[in-house]
Amino acid sequence: MTRRLQFHKLLIAIDTSSARVFVHAKVFFSIGGQHFTGEPVQFSYMPDTVMENARDVTIKLHQRVGRYVQIHLYFALRWIMLSEISFNSELTPIRSHAHDDAGDQFVAK
Repeated sequence: MTRRLQFHKLLIAIDTSSARVFVHAKVFFSIGGQHFTGEPVQFSYMPDTVMENARDVTIKLHQRVGRYVQIHLYFALRWIMLSEISFNSELTPIRSHAHDDAGDQFVAK
């Protein structure tokens, strides 16, 4: 049985003293790690140009399931300074699935 995670939140710590927060993010999920198919979770950040403090950005991942995550961040300025990326997730008990190796389109048996 392949271990899968159910993802609740993505937390990104960002230093905004010499950089800006990204303007948009797309988060893709995969079971096998080769194909990141399916609709990504999308997030747009509302910029705060007044406070130049480090901040945490939280992206809700809506209980999406996978073993691999791919994150696309779209720049607001020339630099993005990330200090930490973490996930709020839990192991999900899943029975065997067809197409586990090809992996991203699976059907429960």
